[in-house]
Amino acid sequence: MVIKNYRRSFSFPIPSSKSTTNNTAAPRINGKGSASLPCRFNPFVCQLDDEIRSLKTWRSSHSPSDPSWICEGLARLDRLHSFLLEDLLQHPQAREVLARRSARTDNLHEDFLRLADAFGSFRSAIVVLKQEQSATQAAIRRNHASRIASCLRAQKKAEKELTKIATAVSKSTANAGKSPPLSDTAELEGIVREVVAITSEVSAAAFRGIAALSSSASSSPMRAHCAVVPMLRKLSSFNKREEEEMEEENWTNASERLEALEKCLAEVEAVNEKLLRRIINTRVFLLNVLTTSL
Repeated sequence: MVIKNYRRSFSFPIPSSKSTTNNTAAPRINGKGSASLPCRFNPFVCQLDDEIRSLKTWRSSHSPSDPSWICEGLARLDRLHSFLLEDLLQHPQAREVLARRSARTDNLHEDFLRLADAFGSFRSAIVVLKQEQSATQAAIRRNHASRIASCLRAQKKAEKELTKIATAVSKSTANAGKSPPLSDTAELEGIVREVVAITSEVSAAAFRGIAALSSSASSSPMRAHCAVVPMLRKLSSFNKREEEEMEEENWTNASERLEALEKCLAEVEAVNEKLLRRIINTRVFLLNVLTTSL
């Protein structure tokens, strides 16, 4: 069944909820069997549990200045959502459990809508950041000082937007891992909500990591322009040729850091596109399952 005319998007960032939070922790996902889920679910639940533990390990090895760390986190998220949508939720009995509906089940597709908005906003911010860092590289090649400064200001604005998105996604799904006592459908809901919770944590860390990486790369050309050359001009022991060679070396280093950022952004953009598509597909899947039960 295909749903028509459903609400496609929230305005993002999403304000934090003012409702009272429930501090009861969600049940721990494990592969030891379930009173509410058929035993045949266990391989899927175990796989999801392994992926969630892997993401928590990634999160604890915090290294935001390492491009490979950021790409690895997003790639692991993509794998987690692949197992969720293509294995667990596609199971006929999982559909049956979801179709029983509860207030919390009805909100699952809204959680995925918020995630889709976050990753969509991240995609837009990455596009802007790529454009600005490319413009900065062009200005460096032309040795156009005023243009470099202008591009770096725009790049800084894009970095702030990434931080803003990271904060918003953390707040928007802050209670996703919280659950009331178990009912006959609550365990499956708890599994999905734990996926939502770890997705929020990992995505926020990755978004902030990209902002930090960009900030580090953009500070290099600014230092090269504002600090090195004026210092050299005060030293009479440096002649004009030595000054030019030193300036060229610093611009080269700055350009290399921006090129590394460009490569990282391209990799992140590709992984994010796959992940965004999976999240949107999961949201549409949930919406269709819930609607058929009306």
